[in-house]
Amino acid sequence: MTVIYVDADACPVKDEIITIAIRHGCRAVMV
Repeated sequence: MTVIYVDADACPVKDEIITIAIRHGCRAVMV
């Protein structure tokens, strides 16, 4: 399974990353 790690502290595209992760069946981990 693919996991997307995101430095969410200063990330302006968090919502888009979540949408893409759901669409492709991946996990998105916000750190």
